[in-house]
Amino acid sequence: ERAVSVLYWRLGMATRDKEERAAENWPSRLSAMDSVARMLTSVVNWIESMLAGALAGGLAKTVIAPGDRVKIIFQADSNRPFSLRAAVKVGAKIVEGSGVLGLWRGHGATLLRIMPYAATSYTSFDYYKAAIAASLGVREDSSDDGRAVVARFFAGSAAGATATALVYPLDLFRARFAAHWDTAKRYPSYPAAVRAVVREEGPLALYAGLTPTLVGIVPYSGTTYCVYETLTATVAKSIGVDSPKQLPPSHSFICGSIAGLIGQSATYPLDIVRRRMQVHPQRYTTMLQAARLVYMEEGVV
Repeated sequence: ERAVSVLYWRLGMATRDKEERAAENWPSRLSAMDSVARMLTSVVNWIESMLAGALAGGLAKTVIAPGDRVKIIFQADSNRPFSLRAAVKVGAKIVEGSGVLGLWRGHGATLLRIMPYAATSYTSFDYYKAAIAASLGVREDSSDDGRAVVARFFAGSAAGATATALVYPLDLFRARFAAHWDTAKRYPSYPAAVRAVVREEGPLALYAGLTPTLVGIVPYSGTTYCVYETLTATVAKSIGVDSPKQLPPSHSFICGSIAGLIGQSATYPLDIVRRRMQVHPQRYTTMLQAARLVYMEEGVV
């Protein structure tokens, strides 16, 4: 998911950078017109960054949606031990009961969530990174300065937390739709789901599991952004490319895969706790209680 997402985002940003470099070669105009042009360019760049992030996130989630639904079913059910064979059986049972499109159940909520999430995350990351790098007095794309690595980590953490807090209720409904095993839908529609949760569990239930989500997303987002940006900066320097944004798509894909693997592996236990609290809020009430219950009943692995 991370590899596909960053690949399409970088392709969008590379196009934008080419346009910016072409604009820099235009003859200068009157200062007032220059100011207006720079302001308009900044707005257009911001919109392009948001759209590139939204498209990247939506495409990545669509590609991995079937595997993601199977994963959520195992995460939410403490009585269902995971194995590759069991996962294949679950996928086959979903197709048998709901058709192939059953593998994408809850995907509407995913797209509603991931598109603003990715757009906010990618766009805010660039701004956070620029601000933190400037405060530390370091170049953003430095491959050998420890301060640049620190800037990337904290910028990634802040971007992930910002985007998560913005769209969290949609993540909750994605989990509830996807984890529901029966052929019949748990809720007839997304508006009905919102009304049912607020009526039966209270408004705060829309944010059930937010604490472990934020605790997990801060190191996850910080790690993935940091590893990805540092890897691409290092690779760009090693092959003589001026900027990481000019790397071939294959290089960006590999760097994104490595970054996603490291980030997901480091924070996966918190993802388990988050899903349990989202799907079974009556049983798993707090982050520590949920973690302790999972450990006592199921062990570490």
